Amino acid sequence: MRWMVFALGSALALAGCSSGESGSNASEKGDAPVTGGGQDQPTPSNLTDDPQNAIEPITLPSPRPVASFPPGFRGRWGMVAGDCDPARDDAKGLMEVTATGLRFHGSRGTVQSLAVVAPDTLTAQLSFTGEGRRWSRADRLTLIDGGKTLVRQEQKAPSVFRYSRCPA
Repeated sequence: MRWMVFALGSALALAGCSSGESGSNASEKGDAPVTGGGQDQPTPSNLTDDPQNAIEPITLPSPRPVASFPPGFRGRWGMVAGDCDPARDDAKGLMEVTATGLRFHGSRGTVQSLAVVAPDTLTAQLSFTGEGRRWSRADRLTLIDGGKTLVRQEQKAPSVFRYSRCPA
């Protein structure tokens, strides 16, 4: 969106400054710059109200529901290297992504709905149980670094967690 505003602003600035000749030639000939004769029209407060506006709104693709986590998301993910050690039972930063949910040290989340919003990003509505409680939460999961890193963002809170793929 910013680039469209920048492009529109640049085009308007160039149109307002153009006199049909380059600025250096006009100065050499002694011509006065074109000012519009005091008949400048005010810029509309909302450019979309401008009948000559040629900008079309960007439409983002709708999320596409899927039945399970795609294979690239599945596996063991650790926040620190020690989380990936299978001999440790205190790996509090370990997250395992299965086809149908997420497993953490003290809780398990079962997928209620799952949608792909971009090739490497999906949203999951999860139903959790753990430590004697039940709750629901929506998470956004994004693969980066060619699938070596998974970023999990909880939708309600601005909590963001970064995981590295554990070696197989």
